[in-house]
Amino acid sequence: QMERFSVIWGEMVEKASEEQTKALMQMMIGLINEWMDEGNWSGLLRTFLVLRKLSAKPSFKNMVSMIVQASASPTALQRLKPHLEDLHPRSARMALRFHLLLGRPGLEALCRMLADVSPGPVIDGFEAAFKAEKINPMGLYLSRLRSREIMPVVHAIRRMASMAKHPMVVKALRAAVQREEREIRNAALMALREDGDGSTLTGWGRALFDPDAKIRSSAVRALARNPHTIGRSALLERVRDKEIRSVVEGELSA
Repeated sequence: QMERFSVIWGEMVEKASEEQTKALMQMMIGLINEWMDEGNWSGLLRTFLVLRKLSAKPSFKNMVSMIVQASASPTALQRLKPHLEDLHPRSARMALRFHLLLGRPGLEALCRMLADVSPGPVIDGFEAAFKAEKINPMGLYLSRLRSREIMPVVHAIRRMASMAKHPMVVKALRAAVQREEREIRNAALMALREDGDGSTLTGWGRALFDPDAKIRSSAVRALARNPHTIGRSALLERVRDKEIRSVVEGELSA
């Protein structure tokens, strides 16, 4: 029922005097703050839809701007982070639509808040929401590359493998190849399997010594297919290794 109040509030504002408008504005800021603390997505979405409608009218544009600045700045949105981390997947689209109403700053704030969330139902829900709203999830994945945890980064890299021709993605993946965490490094290399950049080839050379046999084999294949001297030199250093030599011979004879 409180969500319905947003619509009633909008009707009251259009008929209010200047003094009444100020009081209604403070009332709405308080209500938005309360719903943010509660993680009330339906209330927030309905409220900001009403505000967007009002902002189209010149006489209310400044008032709406003041409400948004007071209650939904990127800093203020951080209050929603705990609610995003335990969000029911079915509510992801509602949460995304709310942030989209705030424009690019809102979407960027959402992506930052999701950066450390472990792969699972919440992220699955947002991926589905991005798809339903026809929003490219690249920004979400790039934000997750900056996570302090390994698994969100690995998950994001794997998702970006299909975007590996985009300049921003390539740049981010090449940087990930330089990471110390082998899980992150190897995931980035697999995503850049067709990349012939020197930094990537150097990463593959390092992967020749990886404890995982599958990664070593992938490294051999990536280096054997590329004529760059970096790759050839890396293979020559290990050509005496029987395992490496057999994979190289198989690649060259294919």
